[in-house]
Amino acid sequence: GPGVSNVLEGQHLSHMALEIDFAPTIADIAGVPVPADVDGRSLLPLLRGDDVASWRSDVLLQYVTAGAANGIGAELPSWFFVALGQEVPTYRALRNQTHLYVGWYEDPRIAHEYELYDLIADPFQLNNLLATAGGWLKHKTVVEQMQARLEALAICQGASCRD
Repeated sequence: GPGVSNVLEGQHLSHMALEIDFAPTIADIAGVPVPADVDGRSLLPLLRGDDVASWRSDVLLQYVTAGAANGIGAELPSWFFVALGQEVPTYRALRNQTHLYVGWYEDPRIAHEYELYDLIADPFQLNNLLATAGGWLKHKTVVEQMQARLEALAICQGASCRD
């Protein structure tokens, strides 16, 4: 596309890109200013192979359930969820380059369950490091840091969310 060359052909970028980056990227390509309240960033500097001094190092993931049939599964028939007994519970999570921290909420089956995964040692997220009291104690500092960052990202907007 415009402003994008083949300089990155065959390369792998490890930058965290999100769907909220699409609108700022398209605006950047079109030469249109990005509104101040937009959370995403233009991907164009990365696509051009520019040396980007700072980029986001973590991402907030969240979903508030209203029942799966009214949420992310709205396109599926309601009997599907009843038959399978599945519903996506409310969650908030923080993912960075090394860890994934998840808090599950408002689900009577799970009731404030927390998970922490080491994405380097356990990329398929099979070993919840917080499954035991010893795990909570061992990873207390990481959990506190990730919980604080999760709270900060949950309330930020615009430019403060871009890094």
